[in-house]
Amino acid sequence: MMPGHEKRVLSLDGLRGLAALIVFLYHVDIMVKPFGAGGPSLFPGTASVMVFFILSGIVLSLVPFKHMGNGGYDWLGYYPRRVVRLCGPLFAAIALALPMGYVAWRLGSTSRSALAVAYDAGLPTAVHDILMQFDVLFNVSDGVNNLFGAQLVRVDSPVWSMSWELWFSLTLPLAIWCISRIRRTSLAVVATFIAVLVSHWTGYFPLRLCLMFWLGVMVARRFDKFKAVKLSILAELALLVASVGVIELSLVWHPGGVLEALKSTAMNAACLVVLMFTKKWSE
Repeated sequence: MMPGHEKRVLSLDGLRGLAALIVFLYHVDIMVKPFGAGGPSLFPGTASVMVFFILSGIVLSLVPFKHMGNGGYDWLGYYPRRVVRLCGPLFAAIALALPMGYVAWRLGSTSRSALAVAYDAGLPTAVHDILMQFDVLFNVSDGVNNLFGAQLVRVDSPVWSMSWELWFSLTLPLAIWCISRIRRTSLAVVATFIAVLVSHWTGYFPLRLCLMFWLGVMVARRFDKFKAVKLSILAELALLVASVGVIELSLVWHPGGVLEALKSTAMNAACLVVLMFTKKWSE
């Protein structure tokens, strides 16, 4: 029989697959535009990415936390496995997208995929742009803009989230070390969401994206305690419905300013609630 901690990892991987599917449908929805240009999306793509990041923090941290005080975790074996698992499919997707982007450019498309490589600017520039497509470590963004505020230019724009997955994976030992020394996880979670609010308010997206992963690591550290929380069915349903409502509201309500930051932070918190209850009911 499979050990309990491995069962948890598999069930959480299933939730990550569901979140990835919603993100895929979100991108299809963007292309189809069923409500016309500027209309709301049918799928909560941003929320699903946040769920994906939190889940990554949980899934990657459960086993290292289990081995703390038991000989330690095999970090030397972890790194090559994780990098190959992430970068292999990622580079393959980019390599497949490049010729498709070239065809789109030749057909006169003005999409991001078609304009990601400046084929008409000379060979050195074209080669530079192609190499930049494979820079998944430093060419980070929030899916729209890069760190310097310029528009994201990728032949396969959805891979932006995988750049963060790679950063999360490389810095996992630091996250484990820091969070294992936190005495009051509840206060750390509150501080995390305050920092997320600041991130939304200022527009500095690396802070909130990294903290979603660290939030998952916090959950992994107290995983059994979170599972042991008992609420009535009505209370659980009320929390779940309210959280889904907050996520859906974030798709159609854009007040701007501080209210926008508060709304977006509430959406991030709702993602955590939905994740925890979905995980609990999937067991």
